[in-house]
Amino acid sequence: KEDDDPVLDILLSYDKILKRLLALNCRLFIATGLHQNPHEHLTYYWRLKNHSDFLALIGIDVAFKAIPRMSRDFLVEAGTATDAQLIDQALSGIHLNGKKFFEVDNRGLSLFIELIYDDNIVETDYLEVSGKKIKVVDFVAFVAIKNGEHNGVGYFIDTASKKSESQSIPVTEVFNIITRAF
Repeated sequence: KEDDDPVLDILLSYDKILKRLLALNCRLFIATGLHQNPHEHLTYYWRLKNHSDFLALIGIDVAFKAIPRMSRDFLVEAGTATDAQLIDQALSGIHLNGKKFFEVDNRGLSLFIELIYDDNIVETDYLEVSGKKIKVVDFVAFVAIKNGEHNGVGYFIDTASKKSESQSIPVTEVFNIITRAF
């Protein structure tokens, strides 16, 4: 509904849970791993619809296996290091509207690939690869518009601690702090 506020709803739920826990007069540990900052410009995320078909279409005719990963990422397992280098060169050379389309991390026999093109893709956008004109919208799916950026600062509360609020604790120490309490 228009007047619903899901953020307020979850904060009120957290308040109820914390109120019940604090009434037990027990020690609480509360940790967050990170938070996000607003993303200040328009960034689109795209994903290939069929990774193997796209690679074949752009002329990759060596042995490979394409394995989709999270959102924009995929892994390509090549038959040889030479095959991996050919795939790397083919993908690294693809641009759309003057911007790189893929970022490739060549790991020898495998390649970790991210579709990094971050502008909107429209019907009139074409890739020119190996003398072929490829209509981009036929091969990509819209994933999301980025609205936040990871910020590595998290928070940790130990109700038994008398440490300063401004004291920094590495996230790798949280487990040790909690286990020492027991």
